[in-house]
Amino acid sequence: MAPVISHPLYYHLRWLAHSSMRCVSGMVDPVFNTTFLDEWPEMAANTRGSYVGTAFQTKLTKYLNVVQPGSWRKGEGVEPDIVCLYNRDWSFEVKTSCNRGVAISGNRVQATADKPPCFLLYVNYHRDSLTVRDVRMGWCGPADWMVSGEKSQSARLSQEVRDHFISLPEACGLNMLAQAADCL
Repeated sequence: MAPVISHPLYYHLRWLAHSSMRCVSGMVDPVFNTTFLDEWPEMAANTRGSYVGTAFQTKLTKYLNVVQPGSWRKGEGVEPDIVCLYNRDWSFEVKTSCNRGVAISGNRVQATADKPPCFLLYVNYHRDSLTVRDVRMGWCGPADWMVSGEKSQSARLSQEVRDHFISLPEACGLNMLAQAADCL
């Protein structure tokens, strides 16, 4: 287990998360000319969360390849959600949530997955505006997730593990990249 501060994107992931979420919230339906936020109130809560998480992960992977071209890809099977091609130790899972508070929520799959422990990037966002509230990173594996109940589909990280997650710092020196990289 490597410390979060040693991750090569430690100083970039917060900015990349903000950029990716901004793209998700501004996605436009080409037929109806509506944004995701326009349709947000009509969606079921579980649909919104799945859509935001999937779209966010896709945009984040594209932004990672702007910062480090050709170095990142979407994970498959038992791989983490985002795979670093030059050093698998830097690969990570992605969780997005609009839940308030410090708990890191997931679903039952995290607790039963056949994935090795790895970094987890947790992005907490405001439900109404899809703006990022907090970006935290830490190390966890399937054994660190607690299922909420026997029939429940939800899970959360144990407090002991969650307390080792740290909020990522604001990025600096990325103004040129921010201007050059429009929503990918």
